[in-house]
Amino acid sequence: MSYFYGHEYLKRIVATILRNYGFDVNFECWVGTPGITLQRVDVCGKCTEGGICDDHTIGVEVELTSNLQKDLRSLSTGRYTIKIVYAPAYYPSGIQTVSGENSTTYVVHTLDELNSLLCELLRPKSCPGIPKITPNDSLLKYLESNRSTAPTPLEAFESKINSFGLANYRNEVLKTLLWGYYQGELPISMGHYRDFYSTDIVSTWYIDEKVSDILKQLEYAHIEARGTYSNGRLHYGVLTPEGETLCSVVERNELDKHINGILNTVSSDPITSFAAFSYLCFSGGGFDSRARISFNFPSEPIPIIKSSPKEYGSLPAEISIYADTMAACLRISENYEHSDADKSKFPAIHKLYEFLMSKFASYDYLFIHKDDIMAVSPAVCRNVLEETYNQLPQVLKECLKKIRTINKLPEYSEKDYINIVTGLITEGISSDQFERIVDELVNIGALSGLNKKPGEHAFVIIDHEKPNNVLEAYKNKVLHSVLYGNLPNQCRVNL
Repeated sequence: MSYFYGHEYLKRIVATILRNYGFDVNFECWVGTPGITLQRVDVCGKCTEGGICDDHTIGVEVELTSNLQKDLRSLSTGRYTIKIVYAPAYYPSGIQTVSGENSTTYVVHTLDELNSLLCELLRPKSCPGIPKITPNDSLLKYLESNRSTAPTPLEAFESKINSFGLANYRNEVLKTLLWGYYQGELPISMGHYRDFYSTDIVSTWYIDEKVSDILKQLEYAHIEARGTYSNGRLHYGVLTPEGETLCSVVERNELDKHINGILNTVSSDPITSFAAFSYLCFSGGGFDSRARISFNFPSEPIPIIKSSPKEYGSLPAEISIYADTMAACLRISENYEHSDADKSKFPAIHKLYEFLMSKFASYDYLFIHKDDIMAVSPAVCRNVLEETYNQLPQVLKECLKKIRTINKLPEYSEKDYINIVTGLITEGISSDQFERIVDELVNIGALSGLNKKPGEHAFVIIDHEKPNNVLEAYKNKVLHSVLYGNLPNQCRVNL
């Protein structure tokens, strides 16, 4: 889904409307009690023009990929005087009212409804209009169209499939579309010259050629290419707005039906689940909204993860950081670059693969396994990681924090204490925790003592090998917890 049709774009439209009503707007606002019920709200605002918004505060969730109940729960923890969920296309038209213990939340489905609701609640002298519609709002208008007079995207798809006599291809076409939607693009074929001097082109197909033709002719995807035939020219599908909308609706429907069952499953084994979805959903330094993973031994490395814009927002910073750290522990410790078919050499990777396949393969529109590539709904990734992180044993979180900190020691050695602590706060690590980690490394002769004088280096690395040994020991503890589920009473190593 392009930026203009994604979650971030809708948030910006909502923010513009709120500003029209005199609110000072922020994104990704934290509400609740830290460490207990902390939730994040997409858009929030505080009144700065009392003549219009009368000292109100407002929180708005843009409901596009997570489930409605989760968004209602997020808003319920905040003390906003106005709480709204904006959910285009997925629910019946008309403003709905959801009453809670201490407040009321409104669910709107169009920008007109949002504007009308604010006008009714705030009663300004004159109601501002909605933002000027740009050419990029065609899909938004389609999402908000009156579904009583137009077929839903899924109904239109079924009609096309049946009218062309393609019912036998229905499931394969839909799963292939979703496979591309979850990855960000749809690999179709790779063409290359037969040999160095030949002009004959040989193609390797990643999806059924007939399915590719159906997607193109029904205008759910158009085909593009990159690269040269000398080195391999990749043909891939880019979903059209109609294809994107269809996939979004199918994902929404499947999520509403199955998310509670998925969360119940992962709650019964939070360590394995957090590890599996961290490995499945992460690449580099952040949450990847379109992720894929390969367990194809030995032809290619593990994992193959497709990066793309983070259209669904990001996970809370602490969860994002430690899920990424968990994924790095698995990637590095299992040395996937030199993998082979011997499962005994990569037990944690194979356990996670078997766990994912045994528990989630039946959710075949949210988890799509195709040619050893597993693609998963980004909304499932986000929900699962948030659910399981809160259930992780404290000692495992402590190990992940130590791994994250020790791994940054070469970078930290060039900074003073104040700058280090300031940086660590964003990663959920306190100054006390940092000092305990430094003391541990001082005791084994890896670091000098800690210098807290401003403007001077905080410490000197005396023995570069020892921090690496400690780091490897902590990674092994994490791997052990993933494999066997048991942990020591404290996260500490003795070299």
